[in-house]
Amino acid sequence: MNKRAQITIFIILAIVVVAGVGIYFAVSGNLNKSKSSSLDTRQIESFVQSCIEEVGEDAIYEIGQNGGYVFAPELSTFSGVPYYFYEGNESLISKPELENEISKYVNAEIYLCTNEFENYPDYEIIEGRINTTIEILEDSVKFKVKYPLTISKGNSSTILENFEAKVSSGLEIVYEAIYEIIKDQMNSDSICMSCIMNIAEEKDVFVHMKEGLEGDVLFTITEKNIGLDRKDFEFVFANKYNFENEEE
Repeated sequence: MNKRAQITIFIILAIVVVAGVGIYFAVSGNLNKSKSSSLDTRQIESFVQSCIEEVGEDAIYEIGQNGGYVFAPELSTFSGVPYYFYEGNESLISKPELENEISKYVNAEIYLCTNEFENYPDYEIIEGRINTTIEILEDSVKFKVKYPLTISKGNSSTILENFEAKVSSGLEIVYEAIYEIIKDQMNSDSICMSCIMNIAEEKDVFVHMKEGLEGDVLFTITEKNIGLDRKDFEFVFANKYNFENEEE
């Protein structure tokens, strides 16, 4: 009987010990979660947000100056302006391609803007890979940025990941104007000035054309109503015509 009583006591003690350990880790885990959620990251969030807005506006401007591309495609002028019409063939960048080019610019430049968060020496911040999704809207461009940040300070840590920003821009209007110009161009090997004037009036944009070398005509489409915060929005592209055949 004594032996059975002792065994029973040991079993009860073992259960108490296991239960105590479980309670300790449960409470400890809750405390850690509490510490994590108490970490104030509002300044860092605001800083990243401002970077996305700044880089987003730069991306729209630079993409416009480069004819929709980060790097000039193979079918470009000597100075790197993309052809959208080349001796009867259309090579206009598609809207999804344009959005992808903007996202590539943003993905690269955000790292430079945040600069390894050197302005926040009290925090340990580990950056993950940036992935940006672009949506070109009627009067703006929307940026959805997945930017994983593991932020630690003392015994507290938290993770930030998803950011959004919207930049006012006439990119959609300009792209529609260019699309109409190229669509009309496919019906003729020559420049239809009246067509271009009608499109410019309809879309309320300014179209400037400059003749280049060997049949090149450089187009600059300017949208001033929405523009960008710092400047008018311009989009540059080129068409190539076979003027020699027309003369014959």
